Amino acid sequence: MDTLTFSENSFFNLYCFNEYVKDIYEQNKTEHLKNIFYKNAFKCSEMIDEIPSQLSKELKSDMKDILCECTEEIFNKWIEVEIMHANFDIIKNILKFSEKEDIIKYEKYVYDRATLTSWKNCIINERYGTY
Repeated sequence: MDTLTFSENSFFNLYCFNEYVKDIYEQNKTEHLKNIFYKNAFKCSEMIDEIPSQLSKELKSDMKDILCECTEEIFNKWIEVEIMHANFDIIKNILKFSEKEDIIKYEKYVYDRATLTSWKNCIINERYGTY
């Protein structure tokens, strides 16, 4: 029969590490969060007046264009097997695309979630009717 052995050294190390992390986290959550933001290229502001209530239409449009360009670039690299992309792989398998030409022909369904969702809703409504 197996006997359970207790190692005080391991317990002590785990306990000390967890208490240390807890103390660090509890000391100043706000500063830790700001530090994480700064390290990831976010800008933090203490002045509420500096924060816009809404983004301008131009900025929203620019952001959307950049997102589309990035998504298309990632998709093209995935098609050429330069990178792996689990979501694209899953959708390709769901849609049963085996040929590269099919994937390129229906690329919007693979990388645009809204288009895929709209297509799935049409299929469901056709099959089961609208509720």
